[in-house]
Formats: sequence, C-alpha cells, structure tokens
Amino acid sequence: MGFALVSLKDFGNLTRGNAGSQKQCGLPKLIGEKIVTQSESAKVSRKTWANLERGGRSPAELCGGESRRGPPKVSPEFFPNPKHLSEASQSFRIRNKVESFRLFRYNTPRMKNERSMKEIYLLRHGIAAPPGSPHYDDRDRPLTPEGKAQIREVARALLGMGIPFDLILSSPYLRARQTAEIVHETLDPGFPLKFSQHLVPHGSAKLLTGEINRAYGSKDRILLVGHEPFLSSLILTWVAGSAHGLIEMKKGGLAKLSSLKLKCGACASLEWLMGPRQILKT
Repeated sequence: MGFALVSLKDFGNLTRGNAGSQKQCGLPKLIGEKIVTQSESAKVSRKTWANLERGGRSPAELCGGESRRGPPKVSPEFFPNPKHLSEASQSFRIRNKVESFRLFRYNTPRMKNERSMKEIYLLRHGIAAPPGSPHYDDRDRPLTPEGKAQIREVARALLGMGIPFDLILSSPYLRARQTAEIVHETLDPGFPLKFSQHLVPHGSAKLLTGEINRAYGSKDRILLVGHEPFLSSLILTWVAGSAHGLIEMKKGGLAKLSSLKLKCGACASLEWLMGPRQILKT
C-alpha cells in the first residue's frame, strides 16, 4: 500500500482547518489508495489532534471525515502500516503551530510499576559515658541513667506519632544498641530489630545503602540508630550527594528522609530534623 507525503504548507493548512487558496482547493491529493481533493477533506479540530496524539487514528482519516463536528470516517485500507508511520515520524518534524502535537506515539516509553515512597528515620543514641573514659572502649560506652531516661521520653513521643515502622536497624555499639532496644520495647509493634556494622561512627554510606536495598528493600519505613558524625554525613549524602555540610544531630535527635529509590548519592529529601526537646513537644 502506498501513500504520498503532504507538503509542509499543505499540512499546516490542514491542521488549521483551512483548505488554502482557491487554486489549492481543486488540486487532488493521493492519500492511501484514494484520490481526494482538499475541498472534500474535513476541517480538523484540536480535539481531533488530541485523538491522533493518542495513536487512535491516522492522517488519512482527516480526508475521510464528513464535517468539523462529526468524527472522521475512513475505511480500513486508509490506515498505513504503523511500523512505517513510526519510522516516518522519527525523521519528519513539523515546524509550525502544531509542532508540540505528535501524530503517533508508538515508541513512547510507559511508566512501569510505580514504587512506593521509602521513609528513612535517623535517630542518634542518647547521652552516653564520655569518650576517652578509662573504664570503657569506644564501642562499649553505655548510656548514662540520664541518657536512658531521655531515650524513653523520645520513644514515647514516637509512639504518640503513630509511625508504623517496619524495621529498626542499629549500630552494634553498646550505646546505640541500648537506644534501639529501649525504642523497640516501647513501641512493641512486632517489627524486627537488626544490627549493621555499617552504622558505626565511621561507617560507609555506600555499603549501608547497598545493605538496605539488598536485605531490606521491601521495608518502607526504617529507623536507623547510629552515631555522629556518620548520621549527619549520611543525610548530606542522600540529600545533596556530598558528605560535606553543616548538619549536626544532637543526642536523641531524630530526622526524617523520603526517597523513591535509595542510592549512594542525591536521592532523598529531608522532611524534618528535630532535637530531643522538639520531639517531646510534638
């Protein structure tokens, strides 16, 4: 089946519903396998072009319609091969008022399954024994009685927020472990408590991101319990793509990030960052 290409000027007249000059009205046009004149063609409305944009009809229909108001009528032999039309549309560009309208979108990519938004909460451990204490190694420094009371208040505030956590992922260091256990016992919703070596004070954002995606990719709301300076650098990495910045989390502070797809780079937005006093006021 053969079809003739319409000139750019005639094509513009056709899209504006204008048959052109009197001389042009009498010129026959070969479309599909039928010869018609422009005086017989239908005047095309913007709505018709919207239908064409959805791939519903071919340009041959424009000359088969009966009126501006009625839908164009065309026989099946007027439709060229969609594969040929797709190839032609890639090399032919309309440079007039209808440039933004595409006749066919056979190759338009479609959105696949929509992914749910992942919520990441970051909690710094409570007040602990001071660093450099001769009685404890850094990884064995426990929470002080004041720190335990502080985290219990923060945990009750989290319970009042009603956040349905799916997982708590904590640093294995004692002060972070105690913080995570207090929060887990207070909320007690049945979600698991796990530990990761990548949440230590000088952990790796890349390795932690890979672990979350690989082992906990199905979890939508994750609470990370860790230390400074790693938590602030982790926020900056996920929000700005760089670990250098001026964010600092206080002990017992909490931050919320949201991300559609977690990766080691700019992939999330910082929803809020609160200190322990602000948390207790919520």
